[in-house]
Amino acid sequence: MRPPLSKPEETSTPCYVCVLFIFAGLGFLAFFIYQAYRDYRVFTRYVQGECRILDKRLGESSDSDGTTYRAEFDYEIMVNDQPHRAHDLDTWGSYGSHDDAQADLRRFLVGGTYPCWYDPADPRQAVLTRRVSWFHLFGLIPLLFLGLGLFELIHTLRKRGASA
Repeated sequence: MRPPLSKPEETSTPCYVCVLFIFAGLGFLAFFIYQAYRDYRVFTRYVQGECRILDKRLGESSDSDGTTYRAEFDYEIMVNDQPHRAHDLDTWGSYGSHDDAQADLRRFLVGGTYPCWYDPADPRQAVLTRRVSWFHLFGLIPLLFLGLGLFELIHTLRKRGASA
């Protein structure tokens, strides 16, 4: 006669894995919340001014994935008859394709004056463009990690409580 079949033991995710997922999710989420806050400030707190382009160049970043490019600008803003120097195109300062960066460079001529937006509390914090990036959607990924970590942690703790 064969022995009765026993139920397979359920394995549970160790709590440290759950906590790792939770902290990874929180860490990445903090980055996206900070970036969203910076963009929010550009649209709500920054005021429009006039910027004169002093210099522009093609920035380059290389790593194992290849080379990416970005348009980099130095410009001057006059606020209350005081000149302030600023640097950058937008709050993301993101890198992309060579053609996209060149297109951004062509939009602004050295010596030209263009609308820009600056922080009245610190006019050196300024941007030449205000835009909401699709990159904000990547902020949903940390929520997935956070949700999975919390779900597994609650599931593991409930299982341990039931078996005790």
